[in-house]
Amino acid sequence: MKANRWQVYEWIKQSYMFYGVVPTLYQIKRHFGKSLPESELAEGIIEFVLTTRQPVRKWRGKGYTRPRRRGA
Repeated sequence: MKANRWQVYEWIKQSYMFYGVVPTLYQIKRHFGKSLPESELAEGIIEFVLTTRQPVRKWRGKGYTRPRRRGA
């Protein structure tokens, strides 16, 4: 069975409900891999964001540190 936008939406929603954190864009792409086109992936993400008003962040990768405070 081929994945579609509703499966993306449901997976993001279930992950958010279980862990309490919205998965990052990197995690979503890693989970679905090449099993669906970018347009379907985007539609599922958009549906989640519009429904829950919770943003999906980009993955920052290794080496990301918190921004330093100015004047410190």
